[in-house]
Amino acid sequence: MSIYSNSVGIHNVGSYQVSGIPFVFSASNNTKTATLKYVTSEVQINTTATGCTVHFGDADSTVYSLPAGLSTFRIKCKKIVVVAPSGKTASVCASLTSIPARHLEQHTQGDWGTIATT
Repeated sequence: MSIYSNSVGIHNVGSYQVSGIPFVFSASNNTKTATLKYVTSEVQINTTATGCTVHFGDADSTVYSLPAGLSTFRIKCKKIVVVAPSGKTASVCASLTSIPARHLEQHTQGDWGTIATT
């Protein structure tokens, strides 16, 4: 059985090549969690200052510290958690595909690789 398909789904390249459907929100002085009904193809986050963080709903809640300004992530995810501490704002624009979120499995970073201190 082939994992490739011509229909909408995780392995369908065309689903990521078409223009995304925008899903926009912002966090200001708080934590915002977006639980999406569709898988993203890209996420852009614009912050007013350093100190904001994001994670994309992985089981380990791996946190990425955002620099001031615009950050672009070409990722597949179905959850975005943004933390904007007091006095800071993060604006998010997620480009959604037409792939239902239920098609994307929950993973940990350990599913993809390991990190060692040398």
